[in-house]
Amino acid sequence: MYAGGHAEELLGKVIREQHIPREVLFITSKISPEHLRYQDIINSCENSLRRLGIDYLDLYLIHWPVAGMNLEDAFRALNKLVKDGKTRYLGVSNFNLKLLKKSVSLCETPRLTNQVPYSLVDRKYANNGVLEYCQHNDILLTAYSPVKHRKVKNNKIIQEIARSRGVTPMQIAIAWLTTQPRVITIPTSFNPQHQAENLQAADIVLSAEEIALLM
Repeated sequence: MYAGGHAEELLGKVIREQHIPREVLFITSKISPEHLRYQDIINSCENSLRRLGIDYLDLYLIHWPVAGMNLEDAFRALNKLVKDGKTRYLGVSNFNLKLLKKSVSLCETPRLTNQVPYSLVDRKYANNGVLEYCQHNDILLTAYSPVKHRKVKNNKIIQEIARSRGVTPMQIAIAWLTTQPRVITIPTSFNPQHQAENLQAADIVLSAEEIALLM
């Protein structure tokens, strides 16, 4: 889904050209929803490894659930990939609570993460029980699109907290996520300054008072 696999090819090219040691990287890839049958999953993983030019993934995710999918069959393939050393960890993305619980029951190794949209202005996966389940079952909730909405930048409370700390509203939005137990986030930016600010946001620990204001 990411440029028809070209994103993996580009990443593999950078790793080779920069001579980056494989062991210092944590590489994640995903299975497209149309490839959730047993052999398709095996083939998809092999194709990802070929495009990346590596021997194993650190994390392999089901990208989206689809109606009528055979989750048992999918995890039979995923469990085999772990046994065969093709990926270290397994996860899912965009799974609701019912599907998440089912995936946990089918996974033969600890499930690492559920990657979902979650932010100050999009709390669907907190309200539907997914966040609480992850926090109580040692599963990371990976929040994507953490600063996508204009409401984050224009929120007066966020602006006030940011101003008092000398940081940006986007950094506060990211810190709000990473301050929560078992929550990590993957902000995207093509701007080098914003990339640096996103990394710096990981060092911001919000106080209980600030979190209460943002709730």
